[in-house]
Order: sequence, then C-alpha cells, then structure tokens
Amino acid sequence: AAVGSVEEDIVAMCTKRREQAYKKACAWARRTKSDKPEEPDYTEAPDAPTEFDEILLRERGRLRELASTVFADVAALQSSLVGSAPASDEERLRLGEVASSLRRLEIPAAWRDVSAPPETMASLSDWFDHVKARARLLTAWYEALAPPSPIPLDLLAEPAAVVHAVRLRAARHWDVPLDEVWLDSRARAEEDDDQSDLDSFKGDEVSRSRASTPAASRTATPGGDDLVDEAMPEEMPKLVISITGMTIEGARWDQFAPDGGALRECERVDGPFDPAPVVSLIPLAREAFFDEDEEAERLSPSGVYRCPVFASTRHTEVLFWINLKAYEDAAERSRTASEMQSRPERDAGKVLDQPLFIVRGVAAVLAVPPATVIVDT
Repeated sequence: AAVGSVEEDIVAMCTKRREQAYKKACAWARRTKSDKPEEPDYTEAPDAPTEFDEILLRERGRLRELASTVFADVAALQSSLVGSAPASDEERLRLGEVASSLRRLEIPAAWRDVSAPPETMASLSDWFDHVKARARLLTAWYEALAPPSPIPLDLLAEPAAVVHAVRLRAARHWDVPLDEVWLDSRARAEEDDDQSDLDSFKGDEVSRSRASTPAASRTATPGGDDLVDEAMPEEMPKLVISITGMTIEGARWDQFAPDGGALRECERVDGPFDPAPVVSLIPLAREAFFDEDEEAERLSPSGVYRCPVFASTRHTEVLFWINLKAYEDAAERSRTASEMQSRPERDAGKVLDQPLFIVRGVAAVLAVPPATVIVDT
C-alpha cells in the first residue's frame, strides 16, 4: 500500500474505473442488442477523485511517508553501528531518541507523528500490528475502488473524515449546500446491510432518490430477458455508510435488546469497555422534512441517546455523534441471581433513561487499552 505516488494512484484508479465502465457498457449493449460503445481514451486527464478516494489517497500518502521515515531511520541506525556518524548534531539527537524508544519497546515520537496511531497506544508491538492492519485495509480499499463495509474507523488516521465524506457525497448528489445535509445513525443488525438501512427511511430524500432510479437497474440480472432499446441505467452512488471499530465507555451494549440492541447500565463507570455495534450513517436532506415537528422527531428521536465519539479515552475532542437506543435498567437492579438466569435481560426495562447515561458521561471511543475490552458470550 506504500508503493507509488498520489498522482500514480489517481491515474490507476481512474483507468480501472474506465475499464469497468466500458465492460459494463459492452455487457449492456449485448443484452439490448445495441451498438458496441466506443472504447474510452485512457490517455485523457483522470477524473476528479471521489469523496472517499480523497480519504484513501491521504491515508496511503501517510503510509508512504511512514515507510520512508522508518526505513531511513533503520538504515541510519545500522550505519551508526558500523561507525558512520550522522550528518548533523540534530540528526544524531533524533536518532538517539529513536534508538532509546526502540530499546524500551516504545513508539518513537517521529514515527507516531507520521502514523497518527490512537493516543493511548504505547506498545511498539501493538503499533506494528496496527500499521499492518491499516496497510491491509488500504490495499483492499484501493483494489476494490470502494471503502469496505463497515469501515473500521480505529484503523484510520483521520476517522472524522469518513463522516464528512458521507455528508459531502449526499450534498453533491442532491445538489444542495453541505449545511442542508444532516446525519442520522442507527445500530445495524448483523444480518442487515447498508441497503436495508436505506430502505427503512421511507419518504425521505434518500428513498425518493432511490425510487427515481429505473427499475431495470435494480432488478435486471445477466441471465434475464433482453431489454431491447433500453437505455443503460445510471448507477446510484452509495449514500449510506457503515462504520465500526468503536467501544462504549461507561455502559454496555445489549445486542439482544429489542430493535437490534440498546445501551444498558453497567456496574462500573470507568470500565470495562464493551464493543460498540456496527453503526450505519444515513444522510438526510433538510428539504425532505414536511414540517419542523417531523424534522425535530427525525433528528432527535425519542428513546435514543446521542452518544459522543472520541478518538481515545482522554476525551480531547468530539469527532462526531451517533444515536444509540437506550433503555432503563431499573428492573435489572432489583433482580436476583436466579431471576437473571431464568429471564433474559432483553425482557427487562422498556423506558428510556437518558439522564443516567448523560450524567455518567457514556461515550464511544476509537481506542482503549486492549486488556479492558470485554466481549459478551
């Protein structure tokens, strides 16, 4: 993932997209018995990168810079072992700090600045695993020409850029100002996909845009009947994006609760940390609401806790917000051990208890110490 340059990436991605579009056009021409399309001119200037291409290019550029820095520092340290002195005193001091960090199995400051790992990550072995996982993610993203679903935000240096890209893609698709696009979010059940989240929003701009797509583009299959004189449908951009890689702090996530899961009270406020569910980010256009009451109900629905997302447990800056269903566990507090075994916890509590989660400072974080994460069994 660290080979080449940004310009080479843009050209390669554009060429691959033109090849894919040409193959689809040829397949459609065969089905409709129309003339074969002209082959694209691959020497033309590349198209502008998409919103998620910009994220990929920045992440790959950062990975290239990291590889260059690490290889240069390792080569300089190897040269110093055989008696070759650094070019300047400043370089000698910097290499000394790198060598000292490596002896303590810590992440050198220069490497941390370039890679932008989670703030709480200190172990060198954890950092290597993190960088390798990021490289695999970016390689798969680059080869597929599309972000994975869901996107693991904890592996990205700029996780908040994903949220901005979702809004920006929707604004460009609907031809509205960026501030006219808001995001709704919901926990996605394991058996669902992004499209099922989009289908659930009947009546809003997302569904109306999808409904305007020709039916042939949604139902036609390569083995179906020929569509004579039918124009090739335009492919709709993917507006709903799913994200993962978060953990919940100060509460626990009950995946067996109604409607795909809900927040529950936990005994300890400072941990342990429960893995957060996969969350779907759904853009909404302001003009899609019929009145202010519907707008307020959609953006601030009842029974939902507006959970802040931080980069780490230090809570230095809110990256974005997600909506998570929350239920009061008053019945849980009075249950005996035998009752807890005989009656599932998903049947206990149906009343929203937002103040409890607000006072406790329940939040989602992208990075926590590995020993503090628990997984329900």
